[in-house]
Amino acid sequence: MSKGITIGLLTMNHLSFTKVCLEYLFKNTDYPYELVIVDQNSKDGTVEFLQDIGRTIGSIQPITIHYMDKNIGVAAGLNICALHNPNNDFVFLQNDVVLGPRWLSPLVALANSDSKIGMVGSFLSPEVNFIDPKCTEETRRKYEQEIMYNLRNDPTKEKLKEYLNYFYEGDFDKFALEFIERNKNTPPYDELVFMMSYFKKEAFEAVGYFDERYWPYGGEEWDFMYRLNNAGLFRLLCNQSFAHHWVSITCRKLLRDDPELYMKDVPTGELMATRWEMSKVHGGEVYPGRSFEAGTIVKRSHAKWRLKAEATIKVTRDGVTAFEALPAGSYYYE
Repeated sequence: MSKGITIGLLTMNHLSFTKVCLEYLFKNTDYPYELVIVDQNSKDGTVEFLQDIGRTIGSIQPITIHYMDKNIGVAAGLNICALHNPNNDFVFLQNDVVLGPRWLSPLVALANSDSKIGMVGSFLSPEVNFIDPKCTEETRRKYEQEIMYNLRNDPTKEKLKEYLNYFYEGDFDKFALEFIERNKNTPPYDELVFMMSYFKKEAFEAVGYFDERYWPYGGEEWDFMYRLNNAGLFRLLCNQSFAHHWVSITCRKLLRDDPELYMKDVPTGELMATRWEMSKVHGGEVYPGRSFEAGTIVKRSHAKWRLKAEATIKVTRDGVTAFEALPAGSYYYE
């Protein structure tokens, strides 16, 4: 049986971001797919918008929408989407992602170029700041300083598109196409952000789906990728697929509303530590309460540090930056 593709979209409020996400999904996707949306108890008009999308776009594009009555977490939402059709490959999409032109077909081609590839990912800007000379740490700082703070109160769809085009030299789609052309001879990179990833069904058959004990989010991504590694399957970043990420809009809001969220219900850091001995993992992700040995390279999404001494990670209120709480001189940037 020929495999199809399921795109799974998770939503939880932030309607304007969902509108922009879906506009670019419908406009820029160049490969057949079915769309499965899981809404996690939105209260800002998202449900009514999705119902309208189901009635209109759903008549010409396969769409299935699940409406949850609570926040079931990222892993559980992904499992609903991925299991909608287990014979399909699967793409994970959050509503704070904007897709560039012709983003999907290169992922399909790269994923199916080798049976040992388990998942591939789009180049996600400004979160990923390597490979391309125009996607640097400096451009990421520009994004944080000039745009990111303005996203806290959910700008309108029109304002989001204005920010988007401003950041990408006046035209996001044009920038994305130029990026693809600049990097057409760059080999795939052996690191990717979990967001905007394409999972082969054979990967799920080999290692299973996403562990729902990581609630509400954080851990399910690395847990899955470590299982892939143990199964001998590769994960690659595709330099011919470009997308923009507004950077954790829903997660940041959750943590602003409830700074202790990470510590409730399931201690995800302890789960990661027990399963993967995170203190001994080169390049291990930072989790609350994780201890790392001296000399370990500890990676976050945007940078990496080498620890000079054994250190226990403490997380600041926004849940994003972890090292401000460590003694000065206990780490340095790589």
